[in-house]
Amino acid sequence: MVQNLAKITFKQIDNSIAEDAFLFVSEVFATRSTLHRAINIEIDLYRDYLKAGYQQAIDQGLSIVAVDESEQEICGVLIAKDIIAKDIMVSDTTTQVLQAKKLLPITKLSQKLDEIYFAQRQINLGDAVLVDMAAVSQHHGGLNIYKDMRLKAHSIAAQQGFKFVIGQLSSPRTQEIILSELGHRNCGEIVFSEFTCDGRHPFASIKNPKSIIISELRL
Repeated sequence: MVQNLAKITFKQIDNSIAEDAFLFVSEVFATRSTLHRAINIEIDLYRDYLKAGYQQAIDQGLSIVAVDESEQEICGVLIAKDIIAKDIMVSDTTTQVLQAKKLLPITKLSQKLDEIYFAQRQINLGDAVLVDMAAVSQHHGGLNIYKDMRLKAHSIAAQQGFKFVIGQLSSPRTQEIILSELGHRNCGEIVFSEFTCDGRHPFASIKNPKSIIISELRL
């Protein structure tokens, strides 16, 4: 673990650091995310699938990178985007089709969470930001980097006129930070063991937490 004296800076992701941020966040998600480990995602195919949508999110100017200035390395990335804005469709290659099928359980789970939220609130373009991905280096635990990235992203979203920040919370610590420490509203949840996709229970192996939560903060 890095000492608490580490100097961490937070800034919006721009094209000068976008590629390094992409490599960082995609590796963390493919290897450490509860959902992605459950369906055994291959990192190269995962990156191919993410690339176009990632660039669209970066272009919206809502995403954050944390840099350890003492080590000159990225230690955290948060990707956020307008929840209504549509992702750019990637090319219909064999690789993309196979990876889309592999990721179908995560896609359907996210869609069901969206349905829960949209049943409660009518949202238009420019109203709500979705925190789509957030990752912190294992070597920088205990420094509140995730929480600080969240607060920075919330501030930027408010400056751009957004009214709400939405999150899909799939880890125990994330749920604790967002709901208990930052006071976001729990809008609903899906129990992992009860979720089905094509007749299967792809996330039945996840025991902690027992469910994924969709949250909201009014800015």
